Amino acid sequence: MSKALQIIGFLVAVVALAAAGAAYYLGNEVEAAVEGVGSRLAGAPVEVGSLYVLPWSGEGVIRNLKIGAPDGFSVVETATVPSARFIVDLGSLVDRRGPLVVRSIEVRGGELTHELTPRGSTVGHLLDNVDGVARSELEDPTRTARKVVVGRMGIAGVSVRSIPGPTGLGTEGTFQVDSVELDDLGGPEGGQTVFALAARVAAELRSKIADAGVVPDDQALAAARERAAAAAKAVDAAVRREGNPAAPTGKRRAKRRRAR
Repeated sequence: MSKALQIIGFLVAVVALAAAGAAYYLGNEVEAAVEGVGSRLAGAPVEVGSLYVLPWSGEGVIRNLKIGAPDGFSVVETATVPSARFIVDLGSLVDRRGPLVVRSIEVRGGELTHELTPRGSTVGHLLDNVDGVARSELEDPTRTARKVVVGRMGIAGVSVRSIPGPTGLGTEGTFQVDSVELDDLGGPEGGQTVFALAARVAAELRSKIADAGVVPDDQALAAARERAAAAAKAVDAAVRREGNPAAPTGKRRAKRRRAR
């Protein structure tokens, strides 16, 4: 082998190692951001199975994303996402003077677990926490988080698995959620924080979940309270009749009124 070929081979190896190192570095950076910011937004632990970013194209994949359930619920996870693909504009990643530009985010498949308890549901808690964190960020003038622009976001193939909670609230079933398609997120504003963008996506998901047939927490809990009150009233009436057999029932009262 000529010396020139040896040098070329050496340079190729160095470039390959540098690219692999950059991919590893970028992957670790993005993974830490997803888990850190994600846990704060969700109000529950967020774990990433694996993540990589190609340093020459900005293309990346997140696999086996899991969002845990808040305290007080019996399920282990609120959401699971098998994979999500994204493309980051590498120029904006290096030049921090402007917003970070994410050209696209594509989520295909995933499952939300909806467990209802007297304090709300797992899914409701997740979406409410995203809204609350976004509001606190907007109201805090000291926050200087970098702005982000997302060219396109698509979420498809997501289902909601509804299960009764430990107290018997809720129903069992699976609901298919319509696709979410959002374009130019943060673009007109020159970029928005991750928290503001997450709140916008959460609002869209909340609407799609309701359209799929999942009853919102406030309505489900109000209906449960009405059923519980009616049951308690029926039990109380039965106890009074047992304690006083001579007490007139509805039919006896009606007969007495007619006799009068």
